[in-house]
Amino acid sequence: PAIRSLLLRDQVNLADWGMSWQKKGQLEKIVDPFLEDKINPNSLRKFGETVKKCLMDCGIGRPGMIDVLWDLEYALQLNQTTVLREPYEDRTIDASLELSLHVVNRLPSNSITMDEDEWTLGAIDGSDTNFLNAGVFSQLKVDDAR
Repeated sequence: PAIRSLLLRDQVNLADWGMSWQKKGQLEKIVDPFLEDKINPNSLRKFGETVKKCLMDCGIGRPGMIDVLWDLEYALQLNQTTVLREPYEDRTIDASLELSLHVVNRLPSNSITMDEDEWTLGAIDGSDTNFLNAGVFSQLKVDDAR
């Protein structure tokens, strides 16, 4: 960790010191005075959230480098825009939840009968792939016990 031994005891570990201000919701209090008027509050909030995710104790909860890069680019874009947003508008959404709800809403209902040739999945290129022939469910067999 970044250590500055010449600082006060509560400021020695820069990550812990910064996160203590992030938890208080006052990250702007430790911004360099030269930069203070140049930082969009929404950008600073997004930056703080990104740092918090990167410093999680459990490594499995930390974001990958692509996600960190995306979040930092987004924070930069927020800083370059003058549109003020509410704090909840800049928070990230778990895309997997959003996707799964979208997929669930499109799945056929039990009350609708479908022929096997209607079971298709639209591919990215616009072509259709037959579920039964695609091997998607090839390992699911009703008569086999696991």
